[in-house]
Parts: sequence; structure tokens; C-alpha cells
Amino acid sequence: MIHLNRYLHVFRRAMSIKIGTHNGHFHCDEIFACFLLKTLPRYANAEIIRTRDQKILDECDTVVDVGGVFNAEQRRFDHHQKSFTDTFHSLDSSKPWTIRLSSAGLIYVHYGREIIRELLNKDEQQLDERVREHLVEIFTRNYTKNLFKKSMLLIMALILARI
Repeated sequence: MIHLNRYLHVFRRAMSIKIGTHNGHFHCDEIFACFLLKTLPRYANAEIIRTRDQKILDECDTVVDVGGVFNAEQRRFDHHQKSFTDTFHSLDSSKPWTIRLSSAGLIYVHYGREIIRELLNKDEQQLDERVREHLVEIFTRNYTKNLFKKSMLLIMALILARI
């Protein structure tokens, strides 16, 4: 019975995962960040909480695009602080991209390989480096410009990678 209770606790925890983001007008940034997280099995059933109430955000497992904190270990992925200057390169020096990241970009930096593996249903070694680089460009560029075009490019990259 003890083992069953431990598993039930883990199951309940998995069912109650919360992703926090801001309320009000929504933007591509937080929507895409939430979508990327929800592609991962551990976030698939996560509830998305839209608020700016810090007490509620503090109770969320992961917070994107709000909260004034970027700390990957604490799963806080905001990029709106005046002091925020992180790029793909500053977070992974083996990568050349130096464009300041959005919150979706932060999610991609930290979970990108796992997300691509889930989306494409392929082993990481099978992924084409050019597709990954193209996805990085989409996630890191000024995401408000040519949003429709970039979304279509992402879809095309994912479709081509499945072929």
C-alpha cells in the first residue's frame, strides 16, 4: 500500500502541473512557449494559468513571459527585465546565434532537442542540423515581424523533417 500511495502522489502531481503566463492580450511569444512545453509528455496535461498575480505565479511549476525572472533551474522564463541580454550563444557557447531571446526562445534553448524529438518522433541523432538551425532563427528573431511567414516556415521545416 505504501508503494501505491507514492505512485498516486506522483500521478496527482503530474496531473496538476501548472504553466503560468500573463493575462490580458496574448502574444505569439507566450503562446508558442506554452505550446512547446505542452509537446513534452510531462507537460502534456498541464494547466495554463493566465495571471500577473505573483502569488499565483509562485505556485506554478513553470512560468513563461511574466514574473520578471529568468532562472532555468527554477523554471522561470521571462525576458522582459531591463537587465536581460541572454542569447542562444550566451547560454550555449557552442552556438553562434547572438540575437536576444524571447521567452519561447528560452524554452527552446533549454528544451529544444527534447521538443524536436517529440514533435518529429525521431532520435536526436536523426535530426538534420539545418532544420535545427532554421528553427533557432524562427525562435530568436524579432518574433513580431512577419509572424505568419515565420509560423509557416516552422510548419514547413517540421513537415520536411518528417519526409
